Amino acid sequence: MGEEFGGFVVSDRYVGYHWLDVLQQQLCWCHVIRQLVEVSEREGAPGKLGKKLLKAAREVIKVHHRYLQDDHDLDWLREQLAPLRERIGELLGQGARGQHQKTANFCSGLLQESDALWTFCDVADIDIPVTNNAAERALRHAVLLRRIQGGTQSEQGNRWVERILSIRETLRLQDRPVLDYLIDAATAARAGQPAPSPLAAGP
Repeated sequence: MGEEFGGFVVSDRYVGYHWLDVLQQQLCWCHVIRQLVEVSEREGAPGKLGKKLLKAAREVIKVHHRYLQDDHDLDWLREQLAPLRERIGELLGQGARGQHQKTANFCSGLLQESDALWTFCDVADIDIPVTNNAAERALRHAVLLRRIQGGTQSEQGNRWVERILSIRETLRLQDRPVLDYLIDAATAARAGQPAPSPLAAGP
């Protein structure tokens, strides 16, 4: 992305993004919920804490759905989330001070990143998704291809796969046929012309 990156990243808490400002990060709530499910299945106090956190996290998703479906404004969203935000912070604090080391480490780590849980409601004028599901759907074809074929065998193969899959996904998102583009690109190459842009022309 480069040091001048000025956008927002929705991630699964990957540490490689920690160099970004916290308000440039949005932690994927689906990934967080999966982690909380694991905590909730533990014995004793850690499991009870995990169940409380899981309930609050799922409520966050419900509130966000209502925000989108009923076309509420950001002030409404912030007001609805305020008690959940406070509740989750308190529960993470309890977990971080607990005796179960694995749970304490998880809660402490998430507490340190907790501002990045709420970027979607803290940043105005831009719709930041609460999950990275769209990115995972975009990568699904590449993941399946790697599993089936076992990866590539050369640098040339790496470049081919990354480029053809990028083209495929770019065109898919624009509802454009991939084969038509590839024919145009091959025709341009044979004529010594630059490849056509994979981006649709503006109005």
